[in-house]
Amino acid sequence: MNDYNNAEPWKNFKEIVALEGGDIPEMQKCATPTIAFDNGKITFAYETEGAEFISTITPAEINKKYDSEIVISNTYKVTVYATKVGFIDSDKATIEIQAISSILGDIDGNGVVDVADHVKLSSIIMDQGK
Repeated sequence: MNDYNNAEPWKNFKEIVALEGGDIPEMQKCATPTIAFDNGKITFAYETEGAEFISTITPAEINKKYDSEIVISNTYKVTVYATKVGFIDSDKATIEIQAISSILGDIDGNGVVDVADHVKLSSIIMDQGK
């Protein structure tokens, strides 16, 4: 108590009260989630009961999600960690995934064949002619 009463900024507090009953319990850390990719879906799993997933996916068209499954159709960097009230957040798990569209002509991998695919394919063909 003397250390707190004599140290900044604690010495400026009106009253400091010591906790009774021994040591403060150490906070547990959430287990690091695992990431799996199968059949165009990313799934997360963890061992900390009741924890939530916080994931970040780049590029930015799919950013932060709070679900355990995300459907993708391009190249993505996936980062996820687990969080729970009263726990320390887990370490982050990261993978890079390249999903290739199964649609013939879908050059940009967005799941549809459209003008953007035609423009990209034309650009590729014209660059090869040089």
